[in-house]
Amino acid sequence: MKNRHKIISKTIATVLVVFMVVLTISLPAGASDSSEESGSETIGVLVVAHGSTSETWCNAVRTAVEDTNLDYPIEIGFLEMVENETLPDAVDKLEEQGVTKIVAVPLFISSNSGHIGEIQYILGLTSEAPEEGLVQVDTESEIIMTGAMDDHSFIAKIIADRAAELVQDAENETVILALHGTTGEDLEGWNESSASLSDKAKLILRHSMGINIEDVRYGFINVDESNEELTSFEISNVVSNVSESSHAIIIPVFACEGYYTNTKIPRLLEDMDYSYPEEGSRALIPHSNVGDWIEVMVARELSYPEISIYDDEELVTISFDDLEACLCGVCAYRSSLEAFSFEDVWEGIPHRGDVSIISAHPSDGHEEVFLYILGNLTEDYTIDAPEGTDETYIIPENYDYTFIQKSSGDSIEVSISDDVFYDNMYELRTKAKLGTATAEEKSAFKLLKSMMQEKMTYGPSEELFDVSTSLSDGLPISSGWNFISVPSELNDASVDSVFEDIEYDVVLYYNTSSGMWEQGGVDFTELEPLKAYWIKNSLGYSQFVSSDKLKPAVPAVPATISLHKGWNAIGYSDAADSLSAKMTLQSMDDSYSLIKGPYYSETMSYGYVGHNGETGVISGSHVGTDSFEMAPYNGYWILVTQETILYGF
Repeated sequence: MKNRHKIISKTIATVLVVFMVVLTISLPAGASDSSEESGSETIGVLVVAHGSTSETWCNAVRTAVEDTNLDYPIEIGFLEMVENETLPDAVDKLEEQGVTKIVAVPLFISSNSGHIGEIQYILGLTSEAPEEGLVQVDTESEIIMTGAMDDHSFIAKIIADRAAELVQDAENETVILALHGTTGEDLEGWNESSASLSDKAKLILRHSMGINIEDVRYGFINVDESNEELTSFEISNVVSNVSESSHAIIIPVFACEGYYTNTKIPRLLEDMDYSYPEEGSRALIPHSNVGDWIEVMVARELSYPEISIYDDEELVTISFDDLEACLCGVCAYRSSLEAFSFEDVWEGIPHRGDVSIISAHPSDGHEEVFLYILGNLTEDYTIDAPEGTDETYIIPENYDYTFIQKSSGDSIEVSISDDVFYDNMYELRTKAKLGTATAEEKSAFKLLKSMMQEKMTYGPSEELFDVSTSLSDGLPISSGWNFISVPSELNDASVDSVFEDIEYDVVLYYNTSSGMWEQGGVDFTELEPLKAYWIKNSLGYSQFVSSDKLKPAVPAVPATISLHKGWNAIGYSDAADSLSAKMTLQSMDDSYSLIKGPYYSETMSYGYVGHNGETGVISGSHVGTDSFEMAPYNGYWILVTQETILYGF
């Protein structure tokens, strides 16, 4: 038996924005395999940016896209001003990579930008050109387009981070978002998303980052100045109004630094008193949340992974749509996806009845999802929460789950990474549960919870989890027939004790002297070293005799066995190391001609035939005994030519 004890720690990955890890689990958009295929479709991603004559501006976009964690082909298409990287160029490049479905993500601040209509027309999503001179792409690929950044909470977090760098006297300072805006009819849409974005940034600053900012407002560079009502939203007017009672902190909300951030805004606010970011922090890029946002937008458009698990002989497929979509349900589902992706533990697809789950989180949402996966086998689900946990008090350490293969004792511990949790989220939750939270604190908790849920739903698994696997020592009993042995006299060698945890049909030993098969528990009651036994595993998957059942007797004399002319079933007497048959059988060197084994249950065949007196490889699986390896816990047939005694080590 090979030593199966090892600890593997890895801070994960695999997916969801994904990625389809063809695990026997079909994955979500945040989850994909290297084929980048979703069903019969081959997915590709098109990031659409405005473009600029400034190479610095364009390189910022390229860097942000390179930093995304996507397993799909991804190309950038600039709307204008960049040759050879236009939208048609990008679509052609994706099709050259075999892409049949394109998810287009507009790297634009507002879905109300006039450019959005242009992009939709160029990609063939609308038939009416918003202006002359636009040429549609020539493609047979399906194209779907996501929304722009708008008021996404990941973008609000970037704004909060930029503002936090400038805050000095928070209670007397007001953050003002400076946005492009429009002189057309779409300013109302800009207003709605900008107001929501400002509110989210304020909640994050005040209740997650602990910065009690006086307020967060917004203003536009472009407004219809002929409309007196709209001029109040013009950026210089907003700053002037705020400055009467508070110090203004201006945060430009643009994809990349350029003319507007470095020239236009400072010129509009000339002679005003305000704080402004240093170069390098005057736009959304660079910030890791831009890549996270792209990943989420792609993931939302693609199919979500399913879990596969056997229920007896039936393969059951579990869809995320079958389950409650609360934060706890998402965490339970994604952690199960992650755990079941380790095929070396489950030997393929896990089986209900052979899986137990220990959760450190006591919520109903976790329990409902885990029990659904387990087929409502309540005995296989345990809650083991940290001390002090109850309905009111939940901490990040509660998001820890252990998945155990019962037959082997192998386990996988899946913990949600610290970076997934937002600061102060659970302090706010506790206040809400105790009834002491203010209305704004409740709103802040709701926002932070939704941000975490979006990460958990769509984020790449390597960014979500810390995972360790523990593979136990033991004797594997594969499905079907197994030819095994024990290396020494056992502390408790009874058949009933050794195989207490194994579901098997029969244990047999071939007695060469009588020419009869003997049955365990009937003709013999104990396993002896240097004898080999056949055991039939009645289940459709491997089981394991734990190392506790294989403890050697101490003290004990090395084993010996009398062998008779003909085929004898023998074992191997070293518990750790493998040796050649020539060395192992030297005590009976002139008394045998052939040795055969090990037996492979999966193929129902023997690995090698060793020929005594020969060396090296003879032909195919026929080898000399110097090349025939004998290993712990395996059984072997040996053809004895005269009565002899085999001495163990």
